[in-house]
This record gives sequence, structure tokens and C-alpha cells, in this order.
Amino acid sequence: EWFATFGVQMDREPPKPPENPEKCVGIDVGILKYVHDTDGTAVGSLDLSNERERLEREQRKLSRKQHGSNNYEKQRRRVAECHADLRRKRRDFLHKLSNYYAREYDLVAVEDLNVKGMMESPSNSRNTASAAWRKFLSLLEYKCERAGTHLLAVNPSGTTKECA
Repeated sequence: EWFATFGVQMDREPPKPPENPEKCVGIDVGILKYVHDTDGTAVGSLDLSNERERLEREQRKLSRKQHGSNNYEKQRRRVAECHADLRRKRRDFLHKLSNYYAREYDLVAVEDLNVKGMMESPSNSRNTASAAWRKFLSLLEYKCERAGTHLLAVNPSGTTKECA
């Protein structure tokens, strides 16, 4: 697997955020639906169940190999490839989603979540980690800055409620 990286110097400044934003959206992140926004759009979470099953299968095969043997090293590389596939698919999904919100709207309001505190809770930490909310928020932050979009962090209390 090969990658090429090019550095480009641009003489123009990034666009300034508009004084009076017209297109505004609020984002609420979740686990079953990754994003609910104020426009009524719900983006489903990324389904990585097949990749997780493949990873578990490859890890079981690795556990049966003699540690330090050639077959062990080959299987270890297969497990590493499974981890890389999971990471790549998750990163691609987050880049596309954050890019959409940064380009389409003038103001994006998101929950200022305490992800670290949520990870310490034993109840749903695996799904919380897999959701990678902090990564999504950091990608959204730099893309909004690059696209000239306001990004507003909102106190999360009371944001995930359904109105009657």
C-alpha cells in the first residue's frame, strides 16, 4: 500500500465567516444514528460488524500460532491489516460527514461532549469509542475554519430531547 503526499502553498486567505449566517444547523451525535441535525436529517452509524467479525476471526487464528514463528508473523500482519481497514473506513466516514456540514452551512452548532468522562463509564464505552465523536468534532473544527463557517460548541444538557 502506497500513499503520495503533496505540499501546496496557496496565496489566498481562508474565507471569513459571514457576519449574519443564513444557513444554520445544530448537530446531536448518537450511537444508533450517528448524527441528528435540526434539518431533520439522521445519518446512520457506520456498520462495521463484518470487519469486526473478520478481525475477531483473524485474532483467534493468531492465538493458535506458535509465538515467534513465521506463520505467527504472517498472521500478526493480517490482524494489523484488519485494524487498519477499520481505522480507514471510520476515518473516511468522518471526513465525508464533517466536510458536508462545513461546506453546506454558515453556522454549525455541536454538543460540547465530555467524551473522556463517557469512556470511563463501563456501560457503553465500546460503542462510544467506536463512534469517535471527539475525532469528528476536531475534523469539523478545522474544516469549518478552512471553509469560513462558524462553529459553536453548545452545553449538552437538554439537547437530546424530543419535543412533543
